[in-house]
Amino acid sequence: MSAVLFIDEDHLNPRLLLNKIDEQCLVIFPWDKSYFESRSYSFKQLFFFYESLLDEDVNIYLGELETVVNSFRKDEQTSFYMPMSLINRLSNEFLSTTKVTSVDLAALTEQPDHFCNRFFQYWREVKKQVMS
Repeated sequence: MSAVLFIDEDHLNPRLLLNKIDEQCLVIFPWDKSYFESRSYSFKQLFFFYESLLDEDVNIYLGELETVVNSFRKDEQTSFYMPMSLINRLSNEFLSTTKVTSVDLAALTEQPDHFCNRFFQYWREVKKQVMS
């Protein structure tokens, strides 16, 4: 059985996610130009992503996320792991035909009751959940 971990610009250190997976994984970063353009990343930001990925054992594939994931669909035994930020970018149709397992650094069981203007307000409310 083969396993593939897809990471995005919010998870540039795959070792942190690999610690949560019980099997050896091929680590892939889909370099999606249209997504980066929609996020208005500067050249310096893109260069930082690229340079960070080169420091890790990450394979970079040029193309849209779903196209890159499909290229690794060898058989039904392939396991796909992704952070929720990537899963949210996939279409419902794609997710209905492909089993994708969520792997994140920290998961909140409850969201704060109200909107927080500053990170520190948010952090005070969720610190116990995240740090336990």
